[in-house]
Amino acid sequence: MLAGWVRSAQAGPAPGAALAVPVVATADLARRHEQSAAARTLAQAGLKTLAQQIAGSNVRLACADADGAILDLYAGIRADSI
Repeated sequence: MLAGWVRSAQAGPAPGAALAVPVVATADLARRHEQSAAARTLAQAGLKTLAQQIAGSNVRLACADADGAILDLYAGIRADSI
């Protein structure tokens, strides 16, 4: 685990560094959703279940496409809100 952390520290930005997060246009996001529909459908059940298990925590789950664009975001939600 330590070796993995060291590799990440060497490859990425400095810990605590501000990152520029690009925003995807609405039309582009819709296209990405459509292109990833099958994978998202498979992932959603597991992500929703996991989100219920982490409800109330400070943990977020994300489903992203191959380019790293976040398609779905789950944030420690209660079971009755799904």
